[in-house]
Amino acid sequence: MANGEIKLLVADDDVTLRELYEERMRTEGYIILSAVDGEEAIQKAASEHPDVILLDVMMPKINGIDAMRMLREKEETANIPIIIL
Repeated sequence: MANGEIKLLVADDDVTLRELYEERMRTEGYIILSAVDGEEAIQKAASEHPDVILLDVMMPKINGIDAMRMLREKEETANIPIIIL
């Protein structure tokens, strides 16, 4: 699978860090999805089915740890690899 076929969800409320991650991954050819909090990350993961999720721990609404737990509980997102930032 080429990088351009890998869909990556980047969830971080820090705009500077999120844009840094996104730009670097885009340069490597990944398809980038973005979320600004845990709630949006859960919604996008369920609707967009990313191949990998980069998840910040400290986020508003739902923090990264709780978001990861919720993603693991849903059948459609349970097996998506998650990297905690």
